[in-house]
Amino acid sequence: YSPRFGASRVPWLTGAATWAYQAASQYILGIRPEYTGLRIDPCIPADWKEIKVQRLFRDMWFRIHIRNPNGVEKGVQSLTFNGKSIQGSLIPIEDCAAENEVTVTMG
Repeated sequence: YSPRFGASRVPWLTGAATWAYQAASQYILGIRPEYTGLRIDPCIPADWKEIKVQRLFRDMWFRIHIRNPNGVEKGVQSLTFNGKSIQGSLIPIEDCAAENEVTVTMG
């Protein structure tokens, strides 16, 4: 939900730069905000073995560590959120704290 849904948050950028940022953060790294939480579903080159990202989402910090030990390009094998294993790739917003640790293993 946004009170200014559809409005650009970075109006000084051209459309190309904004879409490049969206593509990189939300569809390559796979860190996508959704209404019910934060989805982490990377689609990366096989030779990227590890990624670390810090993300602010709804005034909460997420330290995200993506591991790719088998060199796959897509698929989440496991997701650990604040020390607990969760099913799927969506972190429910109601389970989030002010600071959150996320570890994703691709496979």
